[in-house]
Amino acid sequence: MAPRPRAGLSFLTSLHDDPTIIRITGELDLSTGHDVEAALLATPRPDTTLIVDLSGLRFCDCTGLGALQHAADCRRDHGGRLALAAPTGIVARLLKVASQCITIDVFATVDDAVAAHPAASARGRTLATSAGS
Repeated sequence: MAPRPRAGLSFLTSLHDDPTIIRITGELDLSTGHDVEAALLATPRPDTTLIVDLSGLRFCDCTGLGALQHAADCRRDHGGRLALAAPTGIVARLLKVASQCITIDVFATVDDAVAAHPAASARGRTLATSAGS
């Protein structure tokens, strides 16, 4: 079970098996990085694709980036994939600057990330709250 995120951080998870879409809102930094990493690692079926929607993320520091990279590495080790989607503002800038150091696919939109998934389909994405504060 994923830990309860700290104040100012929340997760929304899609109800579909593959790809799973998690929307992170708030700030991803030293105080929340562990919670985000634990939540991403706790998603079922690590052999599938996980798309992390960053459109609601207001801030991310190097600790947060490290948490995302570690989750991506673990997923890859199990035959799965983690992709980032819809970064904006300072988060998009951080990902651009770090693009030579990270091994995570980054897409402009969630729809682009879904379309890049091998099993992409026309099914809708219904979101349900999985954890939050």
